Amino acid sequence: MAVEQTPHLTFDVARAGATFDAYLTGANPTIFVLEEAREVVGFLAAQIMDYPACAGFFVSQELFYVRPDKRGTRAAASLFTEFNRWADSLNPEEVFAGIATGHRPEVAARWMRRFGFESTGQHMRRSPRG
Repeated sequence: MAVEQTPHLTFDVARAGATFDAYLTGANPTIFVLEEAREVVGFLAAQIMDYPACAGFFVSQELFYVRPDKRGTRAAASLFTEFNRWADSLNPEEVFAGIATGHRPEVAARWMRRFGFESTGQHMRRSPRG
């Protein structure tokens, strides 16, 4: 995922391992993995976060990736359906999903609307290095 969607960033094996350890010990983030014939087809990572100044909490999809050869299949819909089922079971005030990598944002937004999501603004990015 990092190579394809965020080539300007450096993948960090130790950081990825620490994130996975946090999932195993505290389920935050929660990571959903879709396999086919014992091979990873895609994954989705979500976090549960308290509001900084309001009562309650929200759930946020942070990473979402499906292998290129499995795009256009039911893989993405299966992962996203399970994420939404899980998020709803927690009874949060809100559920967020986004396309922060900028990878095909119009297509992804149209697809997410089918699951009941709506645009609430725009996620923007800048590099502090100029």
